[in-house]
Amino acid sequence: MFFDKRNAKFYILEILREYSDKNHLLTQQDIIDKLHQMYQVDLERKTVSSNLYLLQDLDYDVVIEKKGCYLGEREFDETEVKYLVDAIYSSKVISSENANNISKKLYSFLSKYQRNDYNYVYKTKELTRTNNKEFFYNISIITDAIKEKKKIEFNYLSYNKQGELTDKRQGYKYIVSPYYLINNFGNYYLLGNISKYDNHSNFRLDFMKNITISSEAIVPYENIRTMGPNFDIAKHMNDHVYMFGGEIINAKVLIKEEYAITYLYDWFGKNAKLEIKDDKLYANIRTDDRAFVYWALQFSQLFTVISPNNVRNKVIEILKESLDSYSK
Repeated sequence: MFFDKRNAKFYILEILREYSDKNHLLTQQDIIDKLHQMYQVDLERKTVSSNLYLLQDLDYDVVIEKKGCYLGEREFDETEVKYLVDAIYSSKVISSENANNISKKLYSFLSKYQRNDYNYVYKTKELTRTNNKEFFYNISIITDAIKEKKKIEFNYLSYNKQGELTDKRQGYKYIVSPYYLINNFGNYYLLGNISKYDNHSNFRLDFMKNITISSEAIVPYENIRTMGPNFDIAKHMNDHVYMFGGEIINAKVLIKEEYAITYLYDWFGKNAKLEIKDDKLYANIRTDDRAFVYWALQFSQLFTVISPNNVRNKVIEILKESLDSYSK
């Protein structure tokens, strides 16, 4: 095999990337041996040394010490890769096969030793995941439509009584102006507008099938009644902790246990403000009414809804209905 010595630095870089880190240094002889084993290339120590310094000149973080050398800073550091892999395997919208493939690509930025220290592959079979193999293609085509400011058409799925995902309206094509893709509690949603309505809607991305880009221009979100010219997606997400489309309210709750403050801030963040009155701890929360009812029911043992009255009464009504159903 013909070998061009001008390419030696790239072979050495791959060896450093795969077999070295700050805890696993390679000597020049180690590199010479790896070059021979992996690429059937034979180099002298002097040539290896000059290429190591050349890589430094090319802004690669090749750290050279008395005991050997290693590749320091990489495209992604170990902590970043581990966080990304963890996020991938924690997402229910990514299939096991895709999660494995993406994680392998991310792990390629680490040394073999770092990869062995952190393995999340076992998680893929434990999570309930989407079976929609079009997921990444859907993201791509929706992103294109948003950039081009074009409407999209698609079929929408829902679960039937047999627990199977089926076409919600038997071939009906939704025509939607797409605005934002949102990751909410491990699920992706499209925030958009159905052509015949003046409000916005949310669509689960893994429920969307057969997406195509229309030739028709979108309705600008500035013209949508529930969005408007001053729409702020970050504020919208903070106001809607779940992907419900309720009205924004200012709610007040009594906090029964001090440790419950953690749950309060986990869900509402800066949209929750604490208040102490008559030695009792309260929180004032800005959120949408439908999401708040769902949240209040979920944490009913830790919080009591004080206001607004219509929301408090709704929570009481649902709790009574639940108790009645168990009594029967």
